Amino acid sequence: APAPSGTYRRPRRRPTGRQRRPARSPIAKAGAWVYVTFRRVPFDNEVDALPLTSLRDEERLFRDNVYAFADREVRPLVRRMDELGTLDASLIPRLFDLGVMGVEIPDTHGGAGARFMHAVLAVEALSRVDPSVGVLVDVHNTLVVNALLRWGNGQIKSQFLPRLASGVIGAYALSEAGSGSDAFALATSATER
Repeated sequence: APAPSGTYRRPRRRPTGRQRRPARSPIAKAGAWVYVTFRRVPFDNEVDALPLTSLRDEERLFRDNVYAFADREVRPLVRRMDELGTLDASLIPRLFDLGVMGVEIPDTHGGAGARFMHAVLAVEALSRVDPSVGVLVDVHNTLVVNALLRWGNGQIKSQFLPRLASGVIGAYALSEAGSGSDAFALATSATER
C-alpha cells in the first residue's frame, strides 16, 4: 500500500547478487510512489567531463582572451554608453570579429563550432566589464542561435546560421501588453494551419 502523502517509507531492498543497479530514490507525490533512476547522461561531444568549477586549458584561454578584449575595447565606452542609454554600434562588428556571436554555430555555417560552455564563458567575461554587452551576446547565442540549432530544420539552419555568425544580430521578443516580460503570463499562442 502506498504511504500517505508527505511521509517517507524506505523501499524494501531486494537482493541483486553481483549485479550493480543505478541508485533509486522514492519521491512521494500525491500519495503515489514514483521511483526516479539517477544516471549520468553524456553530452553529444563530451570528452572527459569536468565539474563546472574546473575549466580546461582551452576554456580558460578563451575566457581570458574575451575578458582582455572587453577590458581593452568595451571598458573605455561603458560610461558614455550608460549616459546615452545606448550600445555603441562600433562594438557590434568587433564582437563578430572576435567570434563570440557564433560560438555554438557549426564551422560549416561560419561559426566557431564550440560548446555551450564557451558561450557561458564569453557572457561571463563580457559582463564583468559591461553587463549590457554580455546580455547582447547571451541572447544572440543562447536564445536565438540555440533555438535554431535545436529546432530548426536543415533549410532554416542553412538560411539563418551563416548570417547570425557573420553580422546579423538575433533578437528574442518576450513581451505582451498584459504580461510585460513575464514568460509565464504570456497569453499568445500559435496554431498550426
